[in-house]
Amino acid sequence: MAVSGADLFVAYGSGGFGGGGSGFGGGGGFGRASGSVSEVDTSTGTSVRTLSGAGYQFSCGLSLLMDGPDLFVASLDGDSLTEIDASAGTLSRALSGPAYGFESPAALTLAGNDLFVANSAGGSVTELLA
Repeated sequence: MAVSGADLFVAYGSGGFGGGGSGFGGGGGFGRASGSVSEVDTSTGTSVRTLSGAGYQFSCGLSLLMDGPDLFVASLDGDSLTEIDASAGTLSRALSGPAYGFESPAALTLAGNDLFVANSAGGSVTELLA
């Protein structure tokens, strides 16, 4: 999960948080599709939007990190990192492939302008400009 102002972002993947029909919010949670990220207004508890689709490159095992207006989503099974403009819910960029060195990215952190991605399968860390 990640928070930006009054908005809560919840990762939803098969077998993950909100799965199995009894997750966050009851009845399967706000995220209805495996491999999606839902935005929830914390002041009202209502769903704002659900982000999903091939362009986002989400799969199972999603990790979230907020950096100002940007939401970063690492996809463990998809070996990808997606950057989203959180205020609009629009895709900024999706990175995947051998050039980035992602091997089951599992955790994200920031240090200044650098974004670090921990790769659980490769036992390595990928550094990117945030």
